[in-house]
Amino acid sequence: MRSLLVVLVAATSVLGEVSFYEPGLTAGVAVAEIDSPTGIDMASDGTLYVGHGMRSSFLRARIHRVRDGVVEPFGGVVVDPDAVVVDSEDRVYVGTRRGGMFRILPDGTTGLFAPNQVVQDGQTVNVLWNVDALTIDDDDRIYATSTIGNALTRVDPDGSVRILREYPTAPKGLRFG
Repeated sequence: MRSLLVVLVAATSVLGEVSFYEPGLTAGVAVAEIDSPTGIDMASDGTLYVGHGMRSSFLRARIHRVRDGVVEPFGGVVVDPDAVVVDSEDRVYVGTRRGGMFRILPDGTTGLFAPNQVVQDGQTVNVLWNVDALTIDDDDRIYATSTIGNALTRVDPDGSVRILREYPTAPKGLRFG
């Protein structure tokens, strides 16, 4: 059974609250200075990873890890993180507003995983720019939607990017059901 995760942002956008509800309605809360919490996902051990927008300081824009009620920065700087997803090996993937997808390994090593542009039919197309949503399948293929590009994109485990479908307007959410 999976937990329901809820991210709340205070009116001041200075304090973020991450609430998690376990099956049977057991609740836990972790509160920290998370300016504009964005994407959130849970690793296999129950650790939460939360995007931290912090637009006022690029040096503080990053992912936070919530483990055993403790909130701490995780990995390197990822400018304008938005969507977050964790794969079967607990690697964290982050779609950003500035383009591209980053991967953070369990030891915190952070690097660009997939570019924001692909060449399709001889033209360069923005597909991972202003990423709105990420989800992942059982084969660790990541699916993304973005405001710029208006497409459903798949990123394979080797980092290759493929447009699956284009839309007239930007799709906003993804989920396997």
